[in-house]
Amino acid sequence: MTDGPVHVVGAGFAGAAAATALAEAGVPVVLWEARESPGGRAGGFTDAAGDDLDTGPHLFMGAYRGTLDLLTRLGTADRLTFQDALRMPLRVDGAPGGLACPAGLPTPLSLVLGLWGLRPLGFSDRVRLLRAGHALRDGAASDGETVAGWLGRLRMPPAATRLLWDPLCRAVMNLSPGEADAGPFRRALRVALFGAPGDARLGWARGGLGELLAPLGKHLAARGGELRRGRVAALERGRDGRVASLALADGNRVPAGRVVLAVDAFAARRLLADAGAPPDTTAPLAAMHPAPIVSCDLWLDRRCVPFDPRAPFIGLIPGLIPPDGVAPAAEWVFDRDGLGAGGAGQRVATVASAANALADLPAEEVARRALADLVRHFPAVTGARLVRARVLKERRATVRLTPGLVRPAAGPVPGVPGLHLCGDYTDTGLPATVEGAVMSGEAAARAVLGA
Repeated sequence: MTDGPVHVVGAGFAGAAAATALAEAGVPVVLWEARESPGGRAGGFTDAAGDDLDTGPHLFMGAYRGTLDLLTRLGTADRLTFQDALRMPLRVDGAPGGLACPAGLPTPLSLVLGLWGLRPLGFSDRVRLLRAGHALRDGAASDGETVAGWLGRLRMPPAATRLLWDPLCRAVMNLSPGEADAGPFRRALRVALFGAPGDARLGWARGGLGELLAPLGKHLAARGGELRRGRVAALERGRDGRVASLALADGNRVPAGRVVLAVDAFAARRLLADAGAPPDTTAPLAAMHPAPIVSCDLWLDRRCVPFDPRAPFIGLIPGLIPPDGVAPAAEWVFDRDGLGAGGAGQRVATVASAANALADLPAEEVARRALADLVRHFPAVTGARLVRARVLKERRATVRLTPGLVRPAAGPVPGVPGLHLCGDYTDTGLPATVEGAVMSGEAAARAVLGA
């Protein structure tokens, strides 16, 4: 059965990209989503108190061409705000610093001046940092090399690693430099920092992530497609081995001769195993392990965290790790008011990557630690009253991209005719980012169209 609609399972950015490309090519599409709205791990929702929340703060880059093209077609690209030049404010043990590249200059020169002015690095450390930038553009990482191993070969000074490379690696890879594969990390930075003018600029969603894919259902419907709410519990195959139907969690079965799996790696692994996919197909997914991200929205009764409107976020570089070994709960803090949340007082959102230990703590403890981290970097927070806190633990935020991990290609699933994969965990060359998800969804759509 190949003449029915293509069923895309999962309406995150990968599934949205696949469904949109297919619908715009004239292929009937049914897009399934278990959550209340599309977006997946880069979406939004309304909580019981009526507040619009993100599933976790996200930043976009000017180099995200696939993502920007998708949002342009959906009519929401104008809901992203981008800097005029790359700025990355930091607080280092409470002292202000950061990276500020001048606008209006060619990319290499703007980046060089920004790195040279990175505070509070000394003269010799800045020279080493510029040499690392040259190696990032021209050199190659060794197979099986971690980010820490690559930085060690460059003789990167500890101050530069602590100030720049560690927070960048944790934000981009959701892993520490000692664990993360240097290959996708370096590729992501090369694409952003050494591409066209404006590629390195950071952007954010005004009004929240939930608005970015909100028109998706109408966009598909106008082209004969459909966005349906429902959780796919299992894939079923026919006697010929082809995918034949979707078994939904509510007990219904839907005939489906062509399916694109756009769920995360761990849900895909379960669905493929239940469908009896060959071991060669499931082995790469079985080797993948999750890396959590923990975020916390904090409502304060007054404004006490100073943000630059040109960069409504601040990286927090801590001193010593707490004695219990749990990393800080606030590695970055975002101005939720500046992102469109509004309201009295001040609402901020903290985020911590590679947060394995933090994710195991009670929500109340996470919120307490996040507030304590803010007090450490912004003494004015001491006098503020915490009105409310909401902790969100994305335990399967990304896969752990460690050296040697084999990532499946986006496209046809070997051994299961009619089935295709896409997602940020597939081998796009990039880390598990929104742009990688979009690239994979478009690749899966091309494979369906070419079948």
